[in-house]
Amino acid sequence: MSYVRLVVREADQDWSGTLHGSTADRVIAALSADPVTLSELQTAVGRYEKPVAAGSCQWNLKRGFCDEPYDTGIVLIDLIGRVVCVDSCYSAPGPSGDVKYHDGIAATVVSLYYHLAEDWKFIYDIESWHFATDKRRDEKIKAGPLDVRKVLYGRPMIEFIARQQFSARVVGLDVAESINKIHVEWLMTSREDLRGMTPREAAIQQHEHVSHDLQQQQNRWARLEECPPDVADSSHAFLYGSFGTHEWVEYYELVRELLWSCQEQLRGMNHASDAFMVGDFLTTEVPRLEFVREKWLDTPDLEFHGRTPRSIIDRERHRLPEAVSGHEAIVDPDCPCCRAMAELPGPVFWHLDGCNMDDDFAFSIYHRTYEEWEQEQREWEQWSRESSVEPPDSKLGF
Repeated sequence: MSYVRLVVREADQDWSGTLHGSTADRVIAALSADPVTLSELQTAVGRYEKPVAAGSCQWNLKRGFCDEPYDTGIVLIDLIGRVVCVDSCYSAPGPSGDVKYHDGIAATVVSLYYHLAEDWKFIYDIESWHFATDKRRDEKIKAGPLDVRKVLYGRPMIEFIARQQFSARVVGLDVAESINKIHVEWLMTSREDLRGMTPREAAIQQHEHVSHDLQQQQNRWARLEECPPDVADSSHAFLYGSFGTHEWVEYYELVRELLWSCQEQLRGMNHASDAFMVGDFLTTEVPRLEFVREKWLDTPDLEFHGRTPRSIIDRERHRLPEAVSGHEAIVDPDCPCCRAMAELPGPVFWHLDGCNMDDDFAFSIYHRTYEEWEQEQREWEQWSRESSVEPPDSKLGF
């Protein structure tokens, strides 16, 4: 029969039932969307199979915890502790792999890949289940979710910029030097409201996973010729998920906009205002910078087909690739390659790469440690000495 017992644990509710082993494999693949509820998990399975009816997939699950193996074995998933136990002779999926897309009638020949976040733990022995998950689960529930964006976009960031710019003016720092220095300090200073992490660490702690996931959804779109289902605004992944590359690039530009705006505001202050204390300055400058932030986020950018930074950020948080038609992707209408691309079927995907950022470890999104970044700098310098070809310098790459 090839069925398995499936157990799904939410924060305050357990679900148990039986389903085909291949469906269980697709359920595991759906963990790539970082669901924390059964509803979010069922929606995410739509990435890998077409629902038999409108809405989320319907499974034979009932309330309660039952860890009695059925037919070929058992699959247990703790959505909070982020532990998967697969004790089955049907299959032994891991944190990355591929599954066959199910079109609502049968499995197809189309393989779709998935990649789970690195903090998911896989075990293959049911006897180790409680030992592996209970402590992790309790720690996650006790800590609760961390709203990183409340700090990185909110008053903590605004006040830091205004306060540091005021101090830089007092000591007479060079304008360009102060812009970079304050930006680096903001990203690299540990904070209690980020549980001891720096803003940089908090923002990109799962960047690699988000990048992999977006790449898989892009591949899915290309293979199935349909946009993948997104994660909802109310989902844990949207509200608390890590920054992807697009958000990191746009966030850099936002912070720079606020830094320059604050710099201009200070420059326009008359001499009589020199007697102001920093508290006086913050009283008026913080609300003004909050207005600047909202205006910048909602201003269309012609370079991005009229999209606003907020819409680009939100789309990535929904785990949806950026796509345009071949005609929209044309850069030079006289270019044969561009004309050929416009005639191809399907969408053209585009990506931001951060090439306009300052060359500093604080702004790097692909290096966890300073040592990794420094090693790449040495390799880059060696390549530059040995090659006469200039590296590409494009903000928007297709």
